[in-house]
Amino acid sequence: MTPIAFIDDYPSFRDYLTAHLEGLPHGFKVHSYNHGQDFVSRFPTENYTPAIVLMDIKMPYMNGYDTTAWIKKEYPSIPVLAFSDITCAEAIVQLVKSGANGHCSKANCYPPVRLLEAMTEVMQGKEYYDDPELYLFVKKRLAMPSKQLEEGLESLTERELSVIRYMRLHKTYSESAEELCISTDAYKSRLKSIFKKLGVKSSKELYDWTVEKGFRDK
Repeated sequence: MTPIAFIDDYPSFRDYLTAHLEGLPHGFKVHSYNHGQDFVSRFPTENYTPAIVLMDIKMPYMNGYDTTAWIKKEYPSIPVLAFSDITCAEAIVQLVKSGANGHCSKANCYPPVRLLEAMTEVMQGKEYYDDPELYLFVKKRLAMPSKQLEEGLESLTERELSVIRYMRLHKTYSESAEELCISTDAYKSRLKSIFKKLGVKSSKELYDWTVEKGFRDK
């Protein structure tokens, strides 16, 4: 049986997923841990190497980000697949920085068909993110020099900042243009200027960027 580590602070969820994974024809041997600190304390003295670590994010004592970073420092060859209900850019940024090999929404664990797909990809040495567009956006942002990002933000005009403010309110182009007392074409023109300065290609990327960088009005 293939050994895997499963770190999650909800016993009922651990029991549910363990039953599924150990009941599969090819079989997994699931080693369960209550939270990150539990894993860090016990794993070094346990005599097995997991084919993959299934990592919850929000846990007491030691969260999934810190636990993943510890694993990648102490056991860099062990792949980590995170799963949670968190799907914002900020969470993916932290996962990528911690060294996680992928992320799968907990919603895909009922039944765990997508989770099994994600596990297979990660155990084969690939990356798996069930929101690939968001993942690629985050990778692009992290690869961009911080100076370039800062200069792009500093170069935004007050008019362009006003566009971002309305965009963050999830208004349509026409609604935002009307409240700014400009034409829809003028609104779109300002958006294009913002995209160029910040290196994004769409309103979704721009919104994710503001979340990731903790954007605040000047």
